[in-house]
Amino acid sequence: MNAFHAVQYLGLVWARERNTMIRLFRLTGRSYAAPVALILFLGLTGLYGLIMKATSNHVRIIWSITTTVSLMHFWYDGFIWSVRKGQV
Repeated sequence: MNAFHAVQYLGLVWARERNTMIRLFRLTGRSYAAPVALILFLGLTGLYGLIMKATSNHVRIIWSITTTVSLMHFWYDGFIWSVRKGQV
């Protein structure tokens, strides 16, 4: 289920933020902009996952950052959906 959520979330981020990523990676106006930006987006995400997998559980600062990022992800998700539903 977690893998399904990750794929779904990455797809949503790509669909909404594609142009932002193209600008961020300075690929605007190039014919290959979208594919390269997608490869960089997924590649950097995968690299982060591999680094976290390879890192020992004893490296407390790395795991603290990872946990914070995860918690903020869920908090922002909840906030965004609440705003869309008009609950906030």
